[in-house]
This record gives sequence, C-alpha cells and structure tokens, in this order.
Amino acid sequence: MHGFQIHARIKAKVPAKKMECIVMALRPDVTNPPSERVQARISCGEALIIDILAKDLVGLRAGLNSYLRLLKTVEDVLSILD
Repeated sequence: MHGFQIHARIKAKVPAKKMECIVMALRPDVTNPPSERVQARISCGEALIIDILAKDLVGLRAGLNSYLRLLKTVEDVLSILD
C-alpha cells in the first residue's frame, strides 16, 4: 500500500442473502483496479465494507464514485431478479 495516503470507507447494510452476489460482482474491480491511483478492499460481516485507498484526492473521488455506482447497479439488478 506504499504511496496510498488517502482513505475512505463505504459501509452498506446489505441483506445476507444478497451479500455474496454483491461481493462477487465487485471483486473483479477490486482485484484488477482500473487505475494505479486507487486500490480497494472488500470485507463483509454485519455490513458490506469497501475501503478505498488513493494516492490523491482526485483518485479518491473517482474511486468513491465508481464503487458507489457499481454497488447501486448490482443492487438494482438484484431487486429486478427478486
């Protein structure tokens, strides 16, 4: 994590039955980030937690927007499938 100085955390309450699907959908973007300026980690327990680490504020903003948008999209798709 050398060089990553800015950190933000997204914490979302997600129904347990949807947690695994959401984590699986987000995992490709976590394991292969689209930019070298941002990295993310996902953990889950009572809530889904996405930790975003960035080299600068612009990267953090882009990372937050991307993961929030992805999370919203996955939740929208899962609600259609219910």
